[in-house]
This record gives sequence, C-alpha cells and structure tokens, in this order.
Amino acid sequence: MIWFDTESVGMTGPLVTIQYQYAPNAAQIWNVWNHTVKGTLKLIEEFCEEDVCGFNLVHDWFMLTKWYNVFRQVENKNELLDAAEVKRIESAGPHPEDVCLKPRSAVDLMLLARTEKFQYLAKHKPITIRRVP
Repeated sequence: MIWFDTESVGMTGPLVTIQYQYAPNAAQIWNVWNHTVKGTLKLIEEFCEEDVCGFNLVHDWFMLTKWYNVFRQVENKNELLDAAEVKRIESAGPHPEDVCLKPRSAVDLMLLARTEKFQYLAKHKPITIRRVP
C-alpha cells in the first residue's frame, strides 16, 4: 500500500510535489521540477500498480492523471521540465492519445470519514462565546 498526496499551485495549476510513503518506509517528497520527466512518469506508473490511500483522492488522482498526460507529450523526457514547453502542451488542450489512470485499488479517507460513525462531529453549528464568566 502506498499513501500519497499532491501539492499544486491552485486547484488545477501546475503540480509541484508528490509526497508518498510505502507502508513501513519513511515518507518521500518528490519535487516534480527537480526530477526528469522520465522519472516522474515512472513514479506515477508505480502508483497505478499499488493499492493507494489518501485524503481527498479525487483531487490527487486528477492531478496525477492530468500531469501524466502532459508529461507524456514532453519531447525530451530525460531532462528536467521546461516551463515553456509545459505551457505549450497545456494550451493545446486534451489529445485523443490521453489516458485515464487507474490504481489497483483505492481508499479515500475523506469519503470514508464522511460515512462512518464520526460524521456527527461535523454537523454542529459554529461555537460562539457569548460571555466570559
């Protein structure tokens, strides 16, 4: 099982880091802009072969799929990302060759927490202090 999270600029902006941890090992931080495109593609492909766990996987998996498809279109995958090339690829929009990534299995802790016995904790009104004794 792999635990992971992505950090991006804004909701749909550029991917910055991928934080991940294979069960007993220490957590790793993968800075997408400091690694080759080929290395990042390999990392994302490894995630697809694992059981994944995270908080708000909808967003994180969207980011991985989006950027996997962008990275596949980069011409020289043995070098670091070129911001100008990424901007050109993104402005071109989706391509018929784009793929949809799918992990072996997935657990979204946010969705699980919303349906379990602790959901009642989120249904309260905001606490306000009316007077100090």
